[in-house]
Amino acid sequence: MPDGSYLQIVIACEHDSDARVAKGFATRILRQEIPYLEDVPEALPSWVGVLPNSGYLRWASISELYKTTGLPATFGVRMNGQPPKLEAVTALKALRLAERLNPVATVLMRDIDAQAERADGLEQGRKEYQRTPVNSASMKIVLGTPNRYREAWLLAGFEATNERERQRLANECAQLESFDPTAQSHRLRGGVGQPRCAKDVWTRLSENDSAREVSCWENTSLETLHARGADCGLSAFLNELKTNLIPSLQ
Repeated sequence: MPDGSYLQIVIACEHDSDARVAKGFATRILRQEIPYLEDVPEALPSWVGVLPNSGYLRWASISELYKTTGLPATFGVRMNGQPPKLEAVTALKALRLAERLNPVATVLMRDIDAQAERADGLEQGRKEYQRTPVNSASMKIVLGTPNRYREAWLLAGFEATNERERQRLANECAQLESFDPTAQSHRLRGGVGQPRCAKDVWTRLSENDSAREVSCWENTSLETLHARGADCGLSAFLNELKTNLIPSLQ
């Protein structure tokens, strides 16, 4: 049984809210796949950034932080002979920064926003890092790419628990012309302030209560999360956890 006191997962993402959501869904999978964690929660890995006492590595700070480390320069780098795609170089930098902590895994989480090529860039960065055999065999890498925002994952896990929530969900469906934002959150393509914005829909459904997030990953069945999360990136994230992280903890 691994001791969670020394197991760390580095997460690189945009905000602490992204780290919280990633950790929530990941913990659900860990407890599902490794039964003893239900009874021994202290064995769960800790989630950290690369700076002391940090809960996550802020995506916007990666390049500046990388400059201070003496790690290999990435200017003009090619990845397996190809020019880097969007976010690929930043992903590679994040992995090299994380490596110094010797974590059991690193999670790279980046909203797709309106740039679908971000997912390809993160994958390219992962493959470039893993081209060195010692890297491929040690730190595991999990990719999370919410489509379009992390709130799409929360919506995929949202199940109305009382009449007020059922009415709010019915109102959202009516405004979206009978399109259920919990069953098809990937269709919420609008930016903030636009009718089909996942962030705004989540705020209205949850009444901006951050505690409401927890039930979305703790109580909703995994079958539902996978079914609703197939097109918003959630199912892919859950599968990444099961494939890339779980074996290293069992």
